[in-house]
Amino acid sequence: MSTVADYTYDWEYWSAPNGTLNYVSPSCERITGYSAREFMDDSSLFVNVIVPEDSEIWEKYDHEACTNLKRREIQFRIRTKDGRSRWIDHACLPVSQSIAQQEQHVAVYRLAITGPKRVFAAVANTPKPHWF
Repeated sequence: MSTVADYTYDWEYWSAPNGTLNYVSPSCERITGYSAREFMDDSSLFVNVIVPEDSEIWEKYDHEACTNLKRREIQFRIRTKDGRSRWIDHACLPVSQSIAQQEQHVAVYRLAITGPKRVFAAVANTPKPHWF
């Protein structure tokens, strides 16, 4: 499974019920500036890259995702290793890796959507024509 995920464009990761990370795709570095090894070595890095203004949104989302296992999506901003702000489209899906053991694992993708967000903001802030 990780062989295929190693080549995805999106930032993919798998987490265990206790929050430990089982897998982080190399594409996380393209999006965040942090390597997969850095995320694997410090699982709190996932939360620490979220901009403070969006941390409350994330905490609510994460709590709901842990208590009600179903597909969920959210958009929020992160701070990259070099200090840039990027928008992330985050989706998670509960996956049972072992039916016999009833272990729930969560498969997640994160896609950088900063470009589309900037275009949308520019269009929203463009003065509207006045028709007579």
